[in-house]
Amino acid sequence: MSSSTAQSWPIALTSSDSPGFQQAGQVDWVAFGNTVFSVSMAMVQRLAEAGVQPMTHGAGLALGSRFKLGRIGQSQMENALSDLKGIAGFKEKLFFGFGVKSSVNMLSDTRLGMNCIAICSVLSEVHSESMAARVLAQLWKTSDFPAEYEPSHAQFLALVKVCSGVITRTHFSERVGFLVSNMLNHTTPMSSSTKFLRGAADPKDVAEALEGLFKLSRGETKQITVVGGEEAAFIAVVAEYLFGFTVCLEDDSFNTFASSAATREEAQVLVRCINEGFRSSLQLLDSTYVLGESEEMFQYEHNDRMKHFAYRIPWENCLFRIFGSTMKELLKWPDLLGGFLGSTARIYGALALSEAKVGPFSRKCFGSFANATYGRGFVETVTELFPELFVVEGLHDAMLQASELSFDKAIDRITFCLKRFDEIWTAYRYDVRDRDSRSCFVCIAASIARFVQMIGSIVADFPLQPTQKGLEEIFQLVHEDVHPNILFSDGWLSSVLGLDLESREDSPSAGRWQINVDFLMACALKIYVGHSTPPQDNRQHRTAVVDSGVCIYLDILYRPTSDPELARRIHVLPGLIQHRNRRYSILEDPPDHPNERGEHVELHMVDGKSSLCRGAQDYEVNTNVLLTETSQHDRAIMSYRVTTSYANHILQPGLLTHQLLVTSGCSVHDSTQCSDYIMLPSAIIQSGVRLHNSDYMNILSTKRTACCIWPTMEHDNGEVAKCVIVQLYHNRSHRVDSLGRVQEYVLLQKHPCLYCSNKVAAHIGQELLYETQRGQNRSVDASTAMKEHVLFHII
Repeated sequence: MSSSTAQSWPIALTSSDSPGFQQAGQVDWVAFGNTVFSVSMAMVQRLAEAGVQPMTHGAGLALGSRFKLGRIGQSQMENALSDLKGIAGFKEKLFFGFGVKSSVNMLSDTRLGMNCIAICSVLSEVHSESMAARVLAQLWKTSDFPAEYEPSHAQFLALVKVCSGVITRTHFSERVGFLVSNMLNHTTPMSSSTKFLRGAADPKDVAEALEGLFKLSRGETKQITVVGGEEAAFIAVVAEYLFGFTVCLEDDSFNTFASSAATREEAQVLVRCINEGFRSSLQLLDSTYVLGESEEMFQYEHNDRMKHFAYRIPWENCLFRIFGSTMKELLKWPDLLGGFLGSTARIYGALALSEAKVGPFSRKCFGSFANATYGRGFVETVTELFPELFVVEGLHDAMLQASELSFDKAIDRITFCLKRFDEIWTAYRYDVRDRDSRSCFVCIAASIARFVQMIGSIVADFPLQPTQKGLEEIFQLVHEDVHPNILFSDGWLSSVLGLDLESREDSPSAGRWQINVDFLMACALKIYVGHSTPPQDNRQHRTAVVDSGVCIYLDILYRPTSDPELARRIHVLPGLIQHRNRRYSILEDPPDHPNERGEHVELHMVDGKSSLCRGAQDYEVNTNVLLTETSQHDRAIMSYRVTTSYANHILQPGLLTHQLLVTSGCSVHDSTQCSDYIMLPSAIIQSGVRLHNSDYMNILSTKRTACCIWPTMEHDNGEVAKCVIVQLYHNRSHRVDSLGRVQEYVLLQKHPCLYCSNKVAAHIGQELLYETQRGQNRSVDASTAMKEHVLFHII
């Protein structure tokens, strides 16, 4: 290849040197088609690992050549790109966020590449990624680019995924939400059957409106008009954010209600907000771009995903944005709201701290152990998250006082507050007859409490605002649990607090808010993305998900831990999941437990009064990350391989997280009833983690219920060993002989008293439900429990 004909691929050149591409001009496709490109293998590899073909990369640059960013827009994008950050996972095998070698950094090397990032990132910030890809395809057609060079939808989607999340931490999305709110306040329905246009418009309409902005940036026109609903607000913010155009917003009667221009005539972009049915009532000019609905686009994929349109709102006023005047009315009763929230914090604290008295609530189905979700931590979370609540005096003091009540008084206080809420709401709703029951005082109060408990375990690694649509969906879920019709009926209090009853542990309903890892991940996606996608296989827990440029991952991917507070922690940040520069959208557990060979275990039997703790064991373990790609290029299977002196063990992070949450609340420490007497015969494991059948028989030789105790392990290897033990023995059964099966239960010790844990195991053993051969459940004493053996593991 001669030097005269060989040219570098445009991604490595400045915009002026890119063959066939000119900034804000026409693309010379004849020259482009006859050009021979050279590109390094390293660059091809980086593109391939991102799932983007070199031609798609060039197509992105071609789209970027259609417009010129304004001075403000260029500064906005440079700041956003320089602010991209990421976090390394365990042993830096995984990376969450934006890495140094991410494909978006390669794109940003040129002006055209920055333009491509800009248009992709603003589209995916409020739309679904699939919708953004379809708009790019329509832009290709609108620009009259040749069809033979047009990338497929999958390739446009890959390009969008590379750029998604770049502007997530900026105020772009919040600005869209602000304009939508203004539009709603200034749009009058034409009739009772018409509504403000919500959701995404047709991809072709959006592309044409963007092309109008491109023409403005090239100086080919002086003014354009955009007509629509929420989508028109998006175009208005793009005009300001990327191009620095002056914008004038007017209602459907041509009355201006917001403008950055001195006069309507001087505005470069006119935005008219309208309702459904506008096409027959307005006369549109050639320079007007209509953003309407289209049935055709619903043929591509599910209606809800294509119509997805989510914008962010500030935490500090999100309650007023969602509940409106009803929230203001509720704040007229600060003693009641503060009393309810503080008493709820007290109930959560009793369960989180494994107190002796927790009423009818299930310990097993409780999993909120983060300090920010109970007691004073709950109060402080409310204070920091919702400062709008404290525009009235007395609410904070009422919360603090109620959080220090006894358990029984806290229950009484909650009951009193809810009854008064119901009475006040009944009178209020009678005066305002069109109020939705979802905005009743009981539902709002329960939503705040439930939301604080959830968000207290979600860590935004970098400041990130929620989406209004996501918060509304979360509060809708609460409303489904706390419908006014069930108030004060059987089990009503557990529904309000999001707790399961001990009597219903076998069929938990509210437990999804506590220990269901997949549900909690889905809720985090709803909050920060505006929607969530259910897992395809319920047997495999998802541990990390990326959608619309937002990455959600479990803390256990950062380090294996048996700490229940850390286990329930979910991290959120803009960016991708990366492994060796490869991009993934989903990480999930392996489908099944692999076979593991046994190992030698040394036992020390103890009974009656004896010292249980023998000190920390020095487990020699080595932990590595296993990552296996699936047939879907953006999905991978992730697990930990733990190697000991005797065996290999596979830890499934999602399953382990679930198991830790289920077992951590069972151990109870009551200092007033504590003694050093061992109620159940026990064995201290001096080495090893996996028991043989002979070990079971040694431990259960005298009674059918006994304990197996691993000494306290505080060092890093001990934490990993605890994780292995929890996963090995959680709800597993082993047939040891012809007499019956061994039922195993794990009690993860949360407190320093092994004697109290042993006592709890004895109590549970006495009350266990055994399934008879007829499939019926009956409560029997452990000493006469048919032919069953029950073994508890205390860590």
